[in-house]
This record gives sequence, structure tokens and C-alpha cells, in this order.
Amino acid sequence: MTKMLTTNTNNSLTKNQRSIIGSMSVTCSYNEVISSKEYTLASVLEVKRYTDSSFSFTTKRLKTIKFKPGEYVTLGLIIRGELIFRDYYICNPTWANKLEFYSMVVPNDLFTSFLKMITTSSSIIIKKKPSGSLTIKTLKPGNRLFLLCTDIGIAAVNSIISEPNTYANFNEVIVVITCKYIRELEYLNDKLEQLRQEPRVKPYAKNKLRIYLSVTHEPYPYSGELTWLIKSGTLIADLRTYNFDKMDRFMVCGSKQTTLDVVNLLRSLGYSEGSTRYPSDFIYEKILIDQTFEVLSKLNSLLKWLKMNDSNKKSKTLSNLKCSISHHFLYNPRHQHIITPSK
Repeated sequence: MTKMLTTNTNNSLTKNQRSIIGSMSVTCSYNEVISSKEYTLASVLEVKRYTDSSFSFTTKRLKTIKFKPGEYVTLGLIIRGELIFRDYYICNPTWANKLEFYSMVVPNDLFTSFLKMITTSSSIIIKKKPSGSLTIKTLKPGNRLFLLCTDIGIAAVNSIISEPNTYANFNEVIVVITCKYIRELEYLNDKLEQLRQEPRVKPYAKNKLRIYLSVTHEPYPYSGELTWLIKSGTLIADLRTYNFDKMDRFMVCGSKQTTLDVVNLLRSLGYSEGSTRYPSDFIYEKILIDQTFEVLSKLNSLLKWLKMNDSNKKSKTLSNLKCSISHHFLYNPRHQHIITPSK
């Protein structure tokens, strides 16, 4: 028998949370998936640990769970009597008979602190309906597709480059990943090795796929943050390719700040945001960034009101605050760049 990685439930669960748990058993047979209308309880089939703070795991997949490369699903655990959900990108291709997820442990984060302890004796709640903006249908066909990402964005990238359909509308697919430490690249390197052996993708990976990896906190052949690599021209120089043009397309995923910076940069270069209804030049994970825009909009409204009512010292101090959706670009002369052959 397998069990969920949880403590026992108690009265702190809301009515809706209890109904989710009540709709399915908290135990299930090995490799069996227990399903309700909106959620499944799936056994963990395999866990791979890459570093002390990063790991991947796979679960059984219901045939009714359909997703597009780049989408995510909501995972749930009962932790200390609370049902907690987090969104996770699906890492595997759409034709796989399992679901794979990649996670990095966030300091002082309750969910990832518990999730890292999962084993093949664990089960996890999965919301059936996937979501997400990072899909190929949001982009117009073009010559080159740039996948620009950091840290956890590697998970979405892995699913996207594992799909033969990704390569149908582009002559090149260029993955650009920046991270702090070399060890954070272990998961991607492992998946790339598998990809090169996969018959469905091998011809495309050999002729169309290029990988550019940058490490910012350790010596490495490539070094630099995404916006710096683009603005300085270093990315284009290192890739030994031509400058960005109107036929380039972009998918941006990763940390919130980096995504904001890159999205602003692409807009300043004249590229337009795409959607499923109106495909265009670039796309990013909207739910993450739109929440930030909403907060900043409310903050700007507050500051505007304070400037109109700055009769006291405190309001004058607050009205002098400036907020921006991204930090200013700073040139760092310490960055080193070494050309390495593309595969």
C-alpha cells in the first residue's frame, strides 16, 4: 500500500478541502490512480535527486489528463492538517504515459520542504485540468524560437523541446538558460541525454536544437544574466548567429524578476505579446506576472492619492517612493565569455 506524504487531517481543513479529500481514498494500490471529478490521487513511481535542493519525480497518469507542452498542473499535499497546493510545470512530452515534475527546495517554504521527502511509497494529489500560457499556439511561425529561462523554467523547457511539433514551425530552437550554480544544470543535462536517444525527437534535436547555458556565481564557459546577455550582444556573439529580427519568436519562463526584465526588453525591441487567440512574437507565464502588474497598479494608485493628499510628513515620504516593474540594467565588467562549440 502507498500513502500520501502528509500528517493526519483535522478540523483546520476547510469544507472545500475536506470535500476534495472525501472524494477519494487517502490510500491506493501500487501504480493505481484514484480519481474524483477534478482531482486524482496518484502514486509516485520514481524519484531522482540531483542535488541537496533539486529533484524530479514521476507519477502515474490518467488517460483523461491532456496537456500541451509548457503547461502546468496544481499539486496538493496535506501538511500539518492543511491542504496546500502549488503549481508545477509538467516536464515530460504529451505522449508519455506518466507525469514528471521537477522541483527546487525553496528556503523556509513549507511545501517544497515536505515535497523533497517523497518516495515511491508516497502519493500526491493532482488537479486534472492543466493551465498555462507557454504554448506554441500563442506564437506566429518564425525562423528561430528562443526559449529564455532561469531555474525552475527548465521544467517547462524540457516538455517543449521534447515535442516533435515544437520544431515544425521553426528552423532553429535555441534554449538559453541562466542559473547561479553549475549543479543546477544537472537535471537539464540528464534530460538532454535522454532526448538525444529518443527516436521521435532525435532527428530534430540533432539538426535544429541548440543549447546555451550560463552560470552566474561560478566559473563557467558562459556567464551573465539573460537581459545582460541580450543587451550586450554577447548571446548573439557566443552563438555565432545573426542579430534578432522580425522572424524571431520568444518564450520566457523562470523567476519573476527575470521574466519582467526580459518581457520589458522584448517590448522595447518592438516585439509584441501573443495569445492563443492572437498569436504574435513572444509569450510568458502570464499568471505570475499579471499578479505583479496588478499589485504595482494598486501601489501606483496609492502613491498618486498620497501625492494629492501630502499634508503630513508620512504621506510626503511615501509619495516620494518610485516603483517599477523591473530593475535598471547594470553592466558588469567582471563577466567572462568563452566560445564553446554548439552541439
